[in-house]
Amino acid sequence: MGVVRRWLGLTALAWASASGAAVAGDNDAPALVAPYIAPQTQARLPDGRLYNLVCMGEGSPVAVLDVGLGDWSLSWAHIQPELAKITRVCIPDRAGYGFSPPGPMPRDSDAETRDLEDALRAARIRPPYVVMGHSLGGLSARLFAYRNPEKVAGLLLIDPSVSFKPFGTPSEYAAKMDLPFYEFCAGKARAGTLIAGEIRKGDPGPCVPSTDRRLTPEDAAGVTKVRAKASIFETTVAEFRSAYDLDVDEVAAARRKLGNVPLIILTEDAEHFRRLQPWFASDVDAVYAGWVAVHQDEARDSTRGEDRIVNGAGHDIEADRPDAVVSAFREIVEGARRSGLQSLAHPDGP
Repeated sequence: MGVVRRWLGLTALAWASASGAAVAGDNDAPALVAPYIAPQTQARLPDGRLYNLVCMGEGSPVAVLDVGLGDWSLSWAHIQPELAKITRVCIPDRAGYGFSPPGPMPRDSDAETRDLEDALRAARIRPPYVVMGHSLGGLSARLFAYRNPEKVAGLLLIDPSVSFKPFGTPSEYAAKMDLPFYEFCAGKARAGTLIAGEIRKGDPGPCVPSTDRRLTPEDAAGVTKVRAKASIFETTVAEFRSAYDLDVDEVAAARRKLGNVPLIILTEDAEHFRRLQPWFASDVDAVYAGWVAVHQDEARDSTRGEDRIVNGAGHDIEADRPDAVVSAFREIVEGARRSGLQSLAHPDGP
């Protein structure tokens, strides 16, 4: 597991673990993958690109979830149906992932947020929204909320990325290990020589993990076909390059108070975070305290904001403790409904 994925809150090196999380549910049964291996709601962006969203459920406010770096909508297949029992939930495939073609560079939070704004408008998915973000997606979720506070009924952030600058994270390790890995995978994908499960000596895992054996052959082939797209690896590299400085600076510049909108931040526990000790020159407990302090500060964007440590969960809280994510999501939606925030009128669309 690469340190960049853990420290920045990115999911870039989680391919092997995400493979299981994406298709396994609480009862160790495969999740429904069909919605994630074929185009769903296709919005036409102003520049002509298509932008794919996987939507389930009914109700308002509509929840919009931005996933972590290296992931597409499939990574939440095990939990989206549970969230969709509460209200309508849409998970975008960011440009370059899943069934959304690549977008212009740079792939920073500004570009991702503009794409989402345009896609929601084009697909006539009307506000208000409960905006959710995991990992790197937490940055664009916050940026969307800061830019569109009148359209946001709630905000749920799952171990969101923060700036690493105050903590001295080992960016040299990431630059030497993680970027070359994804550049290698992108080259293999362009050449059409990726083999699921194949691991190059010295790499943290395969470019494309073996699929869950419980899937049907057709579903397994569909998952592998999407995961082997060169655009996924190329976009991962592009987003990786922005995540260190550009993204966090963009979000910091746009930051504003969000009034009394329901806001919950879920943070991984100290035990899981301590596993990063080999990559830090300083004491990992001090680094973790700083990580928590940043999340607590971000929770103060709303007078109803709260940061919660989720015991028994690492960075991928939705995989380790899906019950905690569903419970917090329910609180956010019900809080928005009690406040009347689910009934904002936008007759002309978002």
